Amino acid sequence: MVKVKRSRFVFLVLSLVLVLGVGVSGVMAVPPPSDESSSGTIGVQSTLYLASGCSYIANNYDGTVSILGKSEAVQTVDQIWVKVYLQRWNGVQWVDVTSGLRKDAYNTYYVSKGAVYSVPGGYYYRTRSEHQVIHNGIYDPLPPA
Repeated sequence: MVKVKRSRFVFLVLSLVLVLGVGVSGVMAVPPPSDESSSGTIGVQSTLYLASGCSYIANNYDGTVSILGKSEAVQTVDQIWVKVYLQRWNGVQWVDVTSGLRKDAYNTYYVSKGAVYSVPGGYYYRTRSEHQVIHNGIYDPLPPA
């Protein structure tokens, strides 16, 4: 009699583990890889005029996200720009959701650009950004080759 109860108990436990395992794997998304920076800001290593560049994302909890990118120079420059992208994790890699919002500013040291986007739920989102200063004919940092 004890042997029958024990085998039913083991069968019940194994069944629950199987159901929970299938249920969880069908609901949870694969987590994205960790970003290069836990703070969300990656500093430029060496530039002449560009002091900083960063981008942010905020969940508005209404089916939209707000994104913002900003660039700052060490002094007033001829031109400074920022281009900010919204990206979504597709389970394998980060892909651009937008073609990028760019804003140029002239004879200043600062520029920012932001927008609000409607996004479907159930995905991971992030921003990426590009930054550049042009001053006295010098491109800082140099454009990618």
